[in-house]
Amino acid sequence: MWPLVLTLVVATTGAYGAEVCPGLKTMYLPPQCINDRDKCPQNSTLEPASKVCNMCDGCTAYIQKDGECEPTSGISCKPGYECDEQELKCVAKSCSCQYKADNSYYKSWTPRCDGFDYAPVQCKGEKPTGRCFCFDKKGNRIFGEQLWANAENMTCACSRQVQELQDQGRKDVTLHCNEQGNYEELQCDDGLCWCAEEKTGKPISQILPENMMIMLPCYDKLNVGSAYLRQCESLLIAQKKIEIEMAAHNSRNPNFPYVNCELDGSYGAVQQDGNQYVN
Repeated sequence: MWPLVLTLVVATTGAYGAEVCPGLKTMYLPPQCINDRDKCPQNSTLEPASKVCNMCDGCTAYIQKDGECEPTSGISCKPGYECDEQELKCVAKSCSCQYKADNSYYKSWTPRCDGFDYAPVQCKGEKPTGRCFCFDKKGNRIFGEQLWANAENMTCACSRQVQELQDQGRKDVTLHCNEQGNYEELQCDDGLCWCAEEKTGKPISQILPENMMIMLPCYDKLNVGSAYLRQCESLLIAQKKIEIEMAAHNSRNPNFPYVNCELDGSYGAVQQDGNQYVN
């Protein structure tokens, strides 16, 4: 089975060739320093250096959809697929993003997948008039959207991080995401502030206590003012801190009114007015 798979990969990747990484049971295409998966040759996908024989980021060849496989061969199916032990071919995992993409689960659009999960950015309609939205790994819409024509730098990384932190139990996350789910330049969280790279959120300045944020080069008094938190999230975070403190003392949570804030700190479209929800 091994020689057959290797021959198939070489045939589909042409002059790139294929090798087996020592200690890594998959094949890679050596050595291409590529940071855009759309530039990978057919029948390969982008992997970080740690998975490509500790070289630079490069394109890794896998057994493709419906390709012959053996569960014990150690050669992987394409991300989003698994080796069916009965049919001995690579198939999409049931209910995964890839399964829904392959089977036209959504009539109006085909999701983009990262392995079994949904990719952060999903675009619907026709380019350039369509729109792109931020999604979590399970396929749920989260904060962030943009016209497809203007979504070249859209990563949704900020929206994804906030949601993941909240899913882990954090109730006081104060990261600010812009309209397309990327990071705003000035970020503060857990009492610390820094200037962030928009697409990744990586600090591009020193990290200072929040009461010293005015010393950061990305601080803009006109747009930020004297306080980092915006009106809606200031109220929401205060409520969450009271809830955390009361829970620590085994006290019953207070009956706060529902406050809905977007990830840029503004008020959400739906708010509570007494016992009713209003737009």
